[in-house]
Amino acid sequence: MIREKYSLDGAWDFLFDPDGELTVATLDQDAANTHEWRTTTVPGPWQADFDDLRDTPGIAWYRRSFDLPNSESRQQQAFVLHFGAVDYYAEVWFNGTHLGDHEGGFLPFEFDVTGLLRESNMLVVRVTDPSDNPKKYPNFPFSEIPHGKQSWYGQTSGLWQPVWLERRARWHIRALRLSPDLSTGRVRAELTIAGPVDEASVLKVTVKAPDGAVAADQQQPLAAGTTSADLNLLIESPLPWSPDTPHLYCCEASLQRDGQPLDTVAVSFGFRSIETRNGHLYLNGKRFYMRGVLDQDYYPATIYTPPSVEYLEDQFRKAKKMGLNTIRFHIKVADPRYLEVADRLGLLIWAEFPNFAYLSDKAAARAKATLAGMVERDWNHPSIAIWTIINEDWGTNLVENERHRAWLKEMYHWLTELDPTRLVVDNSPNRLSFHVETDIADYHFYQAHPDGRSKWDNFIERYAARDRDLLYSPNGDAVIRGDEPLIVSEFGVWGLPNIDDLLDEDGREPFWICLLYTSPSPR
Repeated sequence: MIREKYSLDGAWDFLFDPDGELTVATLDQDAANTHEWRTTTVPGPWQADFDDLRDTPGIAWYRRSFDLPNSESRQQQAFVLHFGAVDYYAEVWFNGTHLGDHEGGFLPFEFDVTGLLRESNMLVVRVTDPSDNPKKYPNFPFSEIPHGKQSWYGQTSGLWQPVWLERRARWHIRALRLSPDLSTGRVRAELTIAGPVDEASVLKVTVKAPDGAVAADQQQPLAAGTTSADLNLLIESPLPWSPDTPHLYCCEASLQRDGQPLDTVAVSFGFRSIETRNGHLYLNGKRFYMRGVLDQDYYPATIYTPPSVEYLEDQFRKAKKMGLNTIRFHIKVADPRYLEVADRLGLLIWAEFPNFAYLSDKAAARAKATLAGMVERDWNHPSIAIWTIINEDWGTNLVENERHRAWLKEMYHWLTELDPTRLVVDNSPNRLSFHVETDIADYHFYQAHPDGRSKWDNFIERYAARDRDLLYSPNGDAVIRGDEPLIVSEFGVWGLPNIDDLLDEDGREPFWICLLYTSPSPR
């Protein structure tokens, strides 16, 4: 069968619950509209829709009624309710039945609602986005959850990624993970199957080249009870993916019985390798010079949510015209549409874990779970080439805490083993922190120019010389190979220059200083 997707995006009922006192039963008794329901747009954080909640976390209710389009017999079918991401803790009810809960503001989750469907349906979601009040939110105070730049630019809460209902075969492909090897042309296809399959079936996998021609295909019989499959395909002379040549292949996997497809999924992927050698980056076996930009991924009207695919395409095309080949996606998990556009148009992504503020045991567990989810969700994207665990020591205290340094080193090894296809940065440091063990010895340097020119020159001299005191832990616990690539991964002007440092020997300002003011200098 062909999967059918019913979008649940658009207008939803919204009710802010400042005291967290409402329940599903309370909402069911709301026939007289005793509560002040408003209309919000999904996907999107509630801060984007309501001026009075612009920087307000807390608890809110969402509800949406919908009619299911007429379809053929529902036997041998499954209906799955999918959430792209809800920030931060979601409790979900469908037609009065509690489906379950999900913690984490950046990753997808779904529920099987097959046996709960009616002609008219009601979906209710209670969202909790915590402040840093441990008495009110003892299970997940803000400082101990992944949040990234929300501590700078204001919290973003609610259903900020798409929601949809999907009709699938009862036995369907739940996940398709592709591991291409550029050097050999081999592609490992790992599948998980919802089921298990109750009768013998056949799995057919076809790979199409960027021009649409079939590059490889293979069939594998599946015995009754099968819940997974592992195939290897060979692509002759594979075309590499890079920013200059973003060649994408398409893998189509079909679960079949008696020659008829039960379920079919298609996933794009690319042949891309990334490694370091002798102080340089190598992309697909060739020296790669990175020209990158830091993207906070915030939007004027929608905050966390990309306005549209067309908007992203326009931004990426402009970035490439500027000569950029890399985006450092800053301490946030990208909307999948962002990565799909990066794959298609050809921009390398340096992705980062969205930091917490305090490394407790629960925060450490959330970091590992979030990073594992990022790797699992985004495994097939050739654009992602680098992971960062911590940015500028935010949420850790590497300078003073030996346990934090040991934790970060353990996380580096865990992540490189979990995803050996990408590079890993332990902590992306500035002058207040350092590396412990890393694939790239990057650094952040901000200085006002041109009065800071001498400081910039001094920094570059020390950095190029791989000054250990600048780059690495001074506590004897750093692991240093000595050939890690050096990348200034953040730099720029931090504020206006100090005018007194620019005066000549007669006390006069440089001629260009008036450009910084709306009127001539008063000096």
